[in-house]
Amino acid sequence: MDPAVRKSAANGIWLCNVHAREIDVDEKRFPEALLHRWKRRARQRAYAARGLQTEPPEPRALIRHTAWLGDATDRPIVHRFVADFMSDTGAQWLWPGDAYDAIRMALYELVLNAVEHGGADGVHLRARGFRIDLVYVGCDFNPNSLSMESGDGGAEAMLHLHSVLGDSLTVAYTHNGAVATIRLIDVGSAGPNQPCAIRSSDLVPGWEVAFEACDAVHVFVGGLMSFSDISSVGERLQHAASQKRLVVHGFSEPLAESAARRFPELSVVKRRKLADDQLPTS
Repeated sequence: MDPAVRKSAANGIWLCNVHAREIDVDEKRFPEALLHRWKRRARQRAYAARGLQTEPPEPRALIRHTAWLGDATDRPIVHRFVADFMSDTGAQWLWPGDAYDAIRMALYELVLNAVEHGGADGVHLRARGFRIDLVYVGCDFNPNSLSMESGDGGAEAMLHLHSVLGDSLTVAYTHNGAVATIRLIDVGSAGPNQPCAIRSSDLVPGWEVAFEACDAVHVFVGGLMSFSDISSVGERLQHAASQKRLVVHGFSEPLAESAARRFPELSVVKRRKLADDQLPTS
């Protein structure tokens, strides 16, 4: 779209007065696909505010988007790039308050690490569902290997991120010899159909092979349960935890407390729910 088409009233892509003229002229920052996703999300929120059903119902997820930063050596530019990406994908609605700041700072430090330690010339950020991917061509530099003893900025940012999001978050890292991919996944919000997540019924022999890239595996228990069922479920999870760190989701509050008391080596949490007014927008 040329600028005249982008800003025409007939086009009607915006319901947003935040970016004003910038949206009309900066197609690199605001590609057409992103604008249409903003429009669709705004329409769905308007329907929801009136108590009307959208087809299909909009998931509480990030707005799908990919952004590229070629010059990642200027720190103010990196800060602005990460902040713009978070804003454009509606991250402030999925992760309000302290969680938003923790993810923003972690992404900033990971971009710096990709350039300064990974030798990257630039980075991609991708928003997909309940996760953000950082992708770059460069050396193998696993963020899960960062420690407070050997680093400062990146190590502290990752430690802070885990302290804020707790067991809802997992970090997956892969390197195929040329391309590195770091995934920050809010599995606690997303549910079982995500990387680094599995249903308890699928914990068959050899299950752990598929999760080598994950710092933890999130296991979702399902079905109707009561207190007498916890022992059998917990024993199976306890055996699996000897092969990989597990985070267990899906228990009701009283069952979660009971499971944590009986099996203290397991991390047992409840799925985090968002308020209705935290649906993403532009």
